[in-house]
Amino acid sequence: MGSEGLAAFRSLPLVVGADAPAHAAEIVALLERFPAIQKHIAAYVRVGGRRWTLHTRSGTDILLPETGEEAALSRLAALEGEHSLLERGLASIDLRLPDRLVLRTKSGGEGAGEEG
Repeated sequence: MGSEGLAAFRSLPLVVGADAPAHAAEIVALLERFPAIQKHIAAYVRVGGRRWTLHTRSGTDILLPETGEEAALSRLAALEGEHSLLERGLASIDLRLPDRLVLRTKSGGEGAGEEG
């Protein structure tokens, strides 16, 4: 089997993880409500059968919580609108805690911010 005709699927995100296919429709549908974030996503990675990490095309990992994904994505969408976080070359954006945002730079440093 060759790779002929695969170019048409190049823009589709990857879905990774043992149980990811069973849950992919939910996360894809959720991200459709956040187009400013969705356009950056290259892969949906299911972690431990509990939660998702989103990989962006620029290499940033977005760590979503086990529950409350919509609220976390809403926070990220607001922050993206204000600060363009997804274009800053961050290693990760950790949204797993509802009252904190943890940013990790590609050099390995961390920065934590409280949300009020």
